[in-house]
Amino acid sequence: MNQILFGPPGTGKTYNTVNMALDIVCPLAGGLKWETKSREEARRKYQEILPGGRIVFVTFHQSMSYEDFIEGIKPKTESGKITYAVKNGIFKELCAKAENDKSQNYVIIIDEINRGNVANIFGELISLIEDDKRLGASEELHAELPYSHTIFSVPKNVYIIGTMNTADRSVEALDSALRRRFTFKEMMPKSELVPEENNVRNIFEIINQRIEVLKDREHQIGHSYFMGVENEDDLKDVFYDKIIPLLQEYFYGDYEKIQLVLGEGFVKKESESVKFAGDKSGDFDVSEVYRIVPKDKCNMDEAIGKLLNKAS
Repeated sequence: MNQILFGPPGTGKTYNTVNMALDIVCPLAGGLKWETKSREEARRKYQEILPGGRIVFVTFHQSMSYEDFIEGIKPKTESGKITYAVKNGIFKELCAKAENDKSQNYVIIIDEINRGNVANIFGELISLIEDDKRLGASEELHAELPYSHTIFSVPKNVYIIGTMNTADRSVEALDSALRRRFTFKEMMPKSELVPEENNVRNIFEIINQRIEVLKDREHQIGHSYFMGVENEDDLKDVFYDKIIPLLQEYFYGDYEKIQLVLGEGFVKKESESVKFAGDKSGDFDVSEVYRIVPKDKCNMDEAIGKLLNKAS
């Protein structure tokens, strides 16, 4: 009932939550999965169900709070006077709908679940979401909510699907209580989904091999970055708009390592003579610097050739 898809960026975690939610809310006949249907058909069904409130999508972030997710006191103005009332949060609203409609399943998708302060956002509900603690389960558990003082339990027909980017440093701080209450499904890069034309798949595999050695497997690049590549211009856009910025983040400005991943066609090593302020000797220090080759000056044939040659 509680699942988290985790893996490097671009491996289709959020993409796959659509099919997973549909399998729960409106399963296909004969035990078929929605992933067997076309993406257009799945998206159409998803958008059809979304307004009814049986699927809720939310993204966690640093400002997300218990008051947003469960309940809180919100101010409102009536006749020029400010009054305060308890307002249900996203998850409590969903649970209320599910409890009143026990014949249907409900799903909340929490994208980037590790980016929020999970202990604060879930509060006492972290225990209530366990399968055997749900409403009507063998170990049914209730909690008194702090604002409304109502007794609350999570219905059995509410499913939670989360996504988690393992390249995000906030993963390390993920609440251990959350880890115990979710089933984790790893999603890693799939080279078979990357086109073979123009050496694109080979490039993808080589880059990830080098990242795994220089960083770790959790920081590899997902297949979705390369799936739409049809020509050299597309490939150039992927490198300069997605891959290079991602590597700059991964290696914190260590351009020597970025060169080891991409080759000299994308990152040049240059020698510079520099005179520093306060140096009275008049001598210049020679230092080596690494710089990204500007997009408009990059010869892709040459750059790809150097990238591939480094693997040989």
